[in-house]
Amino acid sequence: MSKVTLLFSIGYLLFAIPVHAATFMVGGAQSRGMVGEEFAINVGVDTEGERLNLFAAEIVLPDTIEFINVTTDESIVSVWVEAPSFDPSTRVISLVGGVPGGTLGRVVLATLHVRPNIPATY
Repeated sequence: MSKVTLLFSIGYLLFAIPVHAATFMVGGAQSRGMVGEEFAINVGVDTEGERLNLFAAEIVLPDTIEFINVTTDESIVSVWVEAPSFDPSTRVISLVGGVPGGTLGRVVLATLHVRPNIPATY
């Protein structure tokens, strides 16, 4: 690696500006889950007027919710960098994907299908 490349890399890291251009949203038509009944929760994003093309999210499920699956039928994401997955040991759902050319507005990234183990409002 040349000195110029190294200096450019260090300078880029020192002066990088963080961008916060979106708000993640989690919700569904039903916010109160009945014990033992499956319900869907949409995971989406509001781009807040910015064109976004890459999305990454990690969602931790509480022990009171049983994970069933993740579907992407209604997703705006067309390229999954990493297929949506659930790690039962950490209870983390991971989503990493993108939209070539980007997208604007409020969009659905994935739908989580879960089942509550105790009565609660989610």
